[in-house]
This record gives sequence, C-alpha cells and structure tokens, in this order.
Amino acid sequence: MAPSTWTLLAERLGEECLRAENETKVRLAKGEYRGYMDWMRKTIEIHQRFSLTEQLFRQVVDSVELMPNCEDALRRIHARGAISVLVTGGFKALADRVQRQLRIHHSFAACEYFFDGKNGPDRKLQPPANG
Repeated sequence: MAPSTWTLLAERLGEECLRAENETKVRLAKGEYRGYMDWMRKTIEIHQRFSLTEQLFRQVVDSVELMPNCEDALRRIHARGAISVLVTGGFKALADRVQRQLRIHHSFAACEYFFDGKNGPDRKLQPPANG
C-alpha cells in the first residue's frame, strides 16, 4: 500500500519529522486524540515546526500517483450517468488535482494549506486562522 500524502510530506521533511508524524499515528490508534481532526491539527503543527514550504508541498502533491484502474472505474461510473464525488481526509490541493484529472463532479477535502506569501517560491505554511 502506498503511504499517505501526510507521510510523504514528513519523509521529505526529514527523519525527525517522520518520527514525530509516526508518533501522532500511534497516539491516534491509542485513542489519545478526540478524532481525526485533532490528529490532523497536530500533524499540521509538525509541518509548521519543520518549515514546510509551498514549493515542497506542491512537489509532493504533484508526485502522488493515481490508484491503478481508477480512471477506468470513473469512466464506467460516468457512462452510467452517475454523479461522482471525491471525499478525502487529505489535502484539498491533491483532491483538486485528482478531480480535474478524472473529471469528478464534486470534491470535499479535510485540509487546505495556505502559505504566507512573504518568501517567494519557498513561502512557509502559516498557522490556521483560529490559532
């Protein structure tokens, strides 16, 4: 099974970041977070601590490959007149890319990253608006 985009980002940010991200997964499995959203907030904090840049984020999102046969499956779904919906606990940027590529009708993602706009191509991930 392919690693999640969360893990791919942590790997690219270095061993210490990957260890921190893996620890959050252990804590999630033990029920130490109230749920996925709390885990996600903690992981966002880790990305901020390890200075995730927009450039690296885009590289990782662009590198994620589609699951085998998904294009054929969507073609068949659409041929039957069904409305397709992508729902993910991952990143909006990746969901947007897949939605365009596979012509999915609707897309909903758990996390959207915003970068500070101050540092050129290596703009840093900014804290969430609600702190």
